[in-house]
Amino acid sequence: MDAPPIADSDTQAAESALEKALSEIKTDAQADALIHDLYRRAGERTVNVMPAPAAGTTTDQTAQAATISRAARSSGDARDFIPRVFATAAEQLAAAMPLEGSALDESVLLATNPAAAVGDGKPELEGSRRRLRRALVKRLKPLQAADTSLFLDINQLPHPRWMNASMRALTIVMKRADAMTVGLFLAALRDPRRGAPALAEVLPSLWLSTFIMETPVKKFFRRKRPFIDIVRATVVGRRPSSFSFPSGHSAAAFAGAALLRRHYPRWTAAFYLLAVMVGFSRIYLGAHYPGDVVTGGIGGTILAETSRVLLRRPSHSLAAKIYAVLRGIRWLLR
Repeated sequence: MDAPPIADSDTQAAESALEKALSEIKTDAQADALIHDLYRRAGERTVNVMPAPAAGTTTDQTAQAATISRAARSSGDARDFIPRVFATAAEQLAAAMPLEGSALDESVLLATNPAAAVGDGKPELEGSRRRLRRALVKRLKPLQAADTSLFLDINQLPHPRWMNASMRALTIVMKRADAMTVGLFLAALRDPRRGAPALAEVLPSLWLSTFIMETPVKKFFRRKRPFIDIVRATVVGRRPSSFSFPSGHSAAAFAGAALLRRHYPRWTAAFYLLAVMVGFSRIYLGAHYPGDVVTGGIGGTILAETSRVLLRRPSHSLAAKIYAVLRGIRWLLR
């Protein structure tokens, strides 16, 4: 049996408290002081100032919302109100990240992130959001700051529904470069003599390079996803549970482009345009930092070319078998 929904009053109270605290951040000095206070409270651990929700039952989420609203009511003065509300939200909501957002998650998101707002949204809070983001970036190391700033520039773009659907569809069909694989198979059916060597060379190299980037490399670096690390990202669709660095989608897309261009050079621009769009979609959807995407693209290309050279001899013998299979399929489809 499904759990009952979170009480509207609890959700609205938590949302109102966060919005009020956010609206009180009127200067960069206030934003800097808030970030400094939150880091101090957390013992200099990374702080989710734009907090992520905790996994748990509906009762847990209701209790979290009620705790935030109680913290707002118990604040002694205006100076204590802002850090108390944000610190309480971070403590209550940043413990874990479920795959799907809860009602409380959406309340926090609406209060802190303009790109996720529905309908008219709350543009009057954008100045405060920008101040908080600048204050967060100041505390990062130079490369991480640049990566985070660029991530925010892209991820905080407007998210109309048609764009969300398009980017989500692209990232689904390009997982492991599946769309490229299907397209290559159809092209090979049309012209087996050209397609058989392409299938024999492209697919083993593509799958090997993608596996290496997705499994051992990610587990070695163990970088957190943007939506559970420094900032609260706009996330469209399911939240990936694996690590962030490097981007497996980007690795597969650029590896596929590098391999396919050798067999279909006239389509080189289209292959790389598709790969770039896949990389952009991963940032837009809130799944990866730009650094993850760039590294994934470069790493995927290098691994694909290396795999192609190493597997050259087995590919030649495999091509003849694939050619016979393709001819058999064409005969059956007549």
